[in-house]
Amino acid sequence: MKTLKYALVLGACMGAASFGIDSLTPALPLLAEEFGISSGDSQLALTVAILGFALGQIPAGMVSDRYGRRMVLYFALSTFSLSCVLVTAVADFSQLLLLRFVQGISLAGLAVSARAIVRDVSSGVGAGQLMSAVTTVMASATVFAPLVGGYFSSEYGWRSAFVVMAAYGLACLIPVRLVVPATRQSGRRQSPWRQLGTSIKAFAASRQSIRGVLVNACAFSGLFGFITSSAALARDVYHVKQGLLGPAISLIPLMLVVASQVSRKIVGTLGLNGQEKLAVLVLAIAGTAQLGAALFEVHSLALIWTLAMIYTLGFGLLMPVVTALVLDPQPRSAGFAAAILGTTQSAAGAGASALMAVTYDQTTLPIGMLMGAAGLFVGVFLFAFKDRE
Repeated sequence: MKTLKYALVLGACMGAASFGIDSLTPALPLLAEEFGISSGDSQLALTVAILGFALGQIPAGMVSDRYGRRMVLYFALSTFSLSCVLVTAVADFSQLLLLRFVQGISLAGLAVSARAIVRDVSSGVGAGQLMSAVTTVMASATVFAPLVGGYFSSEYGWRSAFVVMAAYGLACLIPVRLVVPATRQSGRRQSPWRQLGTSIKAFAASRQSIRGVLVNACAFSGLFGFITSSAALARDVYHVKQGLLGPAISLIPLMLVVASQVSRKIVGTLGLNGQEKLAVLVLAIAGTAQLGAALFEVHSLALIWTLAMIYTLGFGLLMPVVTALVLDPQPRSAGFAAAILGTTQSAAGAGASALMAVTYDQTTLPIGMLMGAAGLFVGVFLFAFKDRE
């Protein structure tokens, strides 16, 4: 029962981070119309949130190691909800971008603390299983994000999507109070600079942690590049109607739900390293196939979306075990390790989003090249940083 409570609350907090980003994806064409910007420029509303998400994680991780996880969760949820309310009053796109950056920073505290709590209460295969359960809840929230965002944006305008985001953030406050203990970590006994140095040294000493961070970031770049360009791709290339964008995009996180359930079943048999290798194989196959489809100009919406879902399946198998692998060697600085994992993932996502914004040419070639490269390099990093015997 306690494991279930952790899974629900931590999954909801991580889901808030995903919800705050993904629910805006179907509304990007509406932003472009209202503010008179291009489809590519409208993707900056996602890019700046991811950038803030990346920059906020290391400070959040250090604070959570020093003062405990619950305080960070409180502050992050409150700030996120307030900034969402303020977005509804913006007059120009630059104001929206500024508040999206603030939202990204606040969401960083949610993701870092939730991941660190997994390491606080479990380790090894148990951490992989708990993280799989957390991922199920998080991905379930992510499935509904584009559906909810698409519906409210179509019916009531894009500002209504931020009202829903604010309500989500506020709804998470009470469960956090009931489930997450108000503990303080050992890092408080050191000065902040010494704490940082100790955390860096411990992280750098683990090839397992470094490998997991690199593999995860590379895999996420291909997935997020597709997510951020999917709305424009579906509309411009395949002429999908605005009201159908949400359901189409929601198929991607739906595969994360499936993958996390599969992960819970097989991680006990394959182990963390075995499942990591399986996930990398799936990512490599799906990414290469996506690149091939783009190069040979195979214009099939069903094929492109199916390959993206298979790629997502690989990432869904990878994420829980990579989290456990990265955090397992870092029991005293789990917040910092979680921040490194999240920061590199977010930076990779921001880079992929910016790349798609710059290279988008109303064809599938840019996303095919990105996913193909990501599928290749996850394998390179896996074998380059194998644990020494």
